[in-house]
This record gives sequence, structure tokens and C-alpha cells, in this order.
Amino acid sequence: MRAMIMAAGVGTRLKPLTDSIPKPMVPIGNRPVMEHLVRHLARFGFNEQIANLWYLPQKIQDHFENGSAFGVHLEYSPERKLQGTAGGVRQAQNFLATDTFLVTSGDGLTDLDLESFLRFHRAKGALASIALFPVADPSPFGVALLDSDEKIVGFQEKPAPHEAQSNLVNTGIYLFEPEIFSLIPREGTYDFGRELFPKLVELDAPFFGYQMEGYWSDVGSIEAYRESCLDAVTGKIQLPLAATRIDPEIMIQGQVEIHPSSQIHGPVLLGAGTKIEEGANLVGPLSVGPGSIIKQGAQLEGCVLWEKVIVGEGATCQEAIVGSGVEIPRNAEIGHGEVIVAKEEAVCDCCG
Repeated sequence: MRAMIMAAGVGTRLKPLTDSIPKPMVPIGNRPVMEHLVRHLARFGFNEQIANLWYLPQKIQDHFENGSAFGVHLEYSPERKLQGTAGGVRQAQNFLATDTFLVTSGDGLTDLDLESFLRFHRAKGALASIALFPVADPSPFGVALLDSDEKIVGFQEKPAPHEAQSNLVNTGIYLFEPEIFSLIPREGTYDFGRELFPKLVELDAPFFGYQMEGYWSDVGSIEAYRESCLDAVTGKIQLPLAATRIDPEIMIQGQVEIHPSSQIHGPVLLGAGTKIEEGANLVGPLSVGPGSIIKQGAQLEGCVLWEKVIVGEGATCQEAIVGSGVEIPRNAEIGHGEVIVAKEEAVCDCCG
């Protein structure tokens, strides 16, 4: 079966993390979020995949190549100019329009049962179906309104809590029949949420909402990203982390050095080559990237560290995100919500 991964976006709300890498490549559990998605799709038989590209496309192509290392056949659909979500799918029509196909955001983290979603779509005789996720506060999202047969009859965009008529948010995971292309203009920018989906409601088309169970995060903001990383460590979402437990709450992804006098209160994920020096104190949930060094007396709590981070002697870092190659100075204090990245000038190769 065939699927399209929407991987063209800049990831503005994740800046500065996305200054030098595209949003689908931000790591969760020390693996790009898109890698988790590619593998998840493959587990449900979506082995033929295509990704649209625009922002820093070479970063994605260099990692995935033709997809064979991840058990899939992966092609690419570069966009010279962004065409909107539906426009990007239109460009890949020749690849997708052979049968029912799936479209998903390249930055989504989920354990959605795609087999159940597909059964629902076919049982309803749907032209289009959206996977919907229930949330406590729908105000940051677009929500779908369903009738008693789970047909989508309308939407609310970021409703105030007291005005929300639904708590079912659009996950950016869709199933379509090839006939959907007849409703997408052949040229120009065209968007699912702003244009195609309201049109389906207006036409009273067979357009349904699947109320999913399990885990979903759009990884679309700094705080959502940090929470998603820590959810992978705590097991709120089960991901293939290629990690070994050396303690009920300590996972390692290769050889690490842990000084006997250091203290680790898990759950903690340590990437290969991590070194924890004398007197360091780590309090989970915590994700540490490969090749990182936590120096003598340093303290970490609730943080996400990318690869080759050095935390200086006596430094403290709480509930922060630290990008690759950053060196935190001795005795520095990094607080909640801070994002520290290496100072380097990003080069945009959007147009090849």
C-alpha cells in the first residue's frame, strides 16, 4: 500500500531547533521523528512511500536514501514552490492514485492502529477519512464535528474552551480514495484544512472521522516536542529505540561510561558514547544524545539533549532542550523552557 509523508514544512514554531534541520528530522529517542513514522507505516503494510520536500531537503534524502534500510521503498517529490498541503499531494498523484492511499504529517508521532483506521474507512465507503484524537483542551487545534454516523459535518478552528463543540482534533493523518484528485484544482496553492475539507462538507461527500485511541502528538511546538521526547523515555508511547536496560529505569543505546559516584534517577535514555562523570546527578525523565558528556557535579532534570552536548562542571539544566554540539559552561544555570543551540548559520537548500 502507498502513503505520502508531508515533509516540506519549515517548522517555524520549533525554531531555533529547525534553523539547521527540517522538522521531520528533529530527534525523538535519538532517532528522527520521521524515522519512527516510516517504520510505523511499514508495520501496517504501507511499504511504498513518497515524501514531499522543500526546506533543507538534502538532510532528509541523505538520511533515508531510497528507504531500503528502513524496510520501505521511499521516493521523493521536491517542490520548487510550496503548493499547500493538498497541492503537494496533487504533485504526487501519479504515485498515489492507484488505490486507497494514506497521507500523514512528517512531524507526527503516533501509535495509531492503521489497520483499524483502514477498516473503518472502507466500511464507511468513504472518499476521505480523518484520524481524530480527543484532547482535554481543543483551543490550540482545529476540531471536527461529527453526526451520529461519524460523518464530518463541520469544523471549528481553535475554538475557545467554552465555545468548543467537539474535542476531536485533526491529527493530519488521512485516508483518501483516488477520486479525491478530481476535487483538487490542477494548478495553484490548495490546502486540505482551509479549502478541500470544507468543500467535502459542502458537497455532502462521504467524509468521515475516525476516533482513534492510543498516542498522538503533532510535535509542533517547543513544549510539545520536549514532552514527546520524554513520553518516548517513559514509555507513554512505545517506540523501537534499539536500547538495552541496564537498570529498570536506565536505557542505553550502546556503550556508555557511568561513574560509580554519579546518581541516576530514571527513567533515562542514554545514547551511545555518553559519559557521566563523578558526582553528576541525573533526574528523569531525561533523554541524552549520543556522544554527550555530563561533567563532574553537573545536574540534569527533565531535559532533552541532542548529540555531542557537553554539560560543564557544576552546571544545572532543568526542563530544557539543548541542541547538538552545545557546550554548557561550568556552573551555568539553564532553566525551564530554555532552548540552547549551537551558533551556526543555517544554509537553506530549499530550491536544490
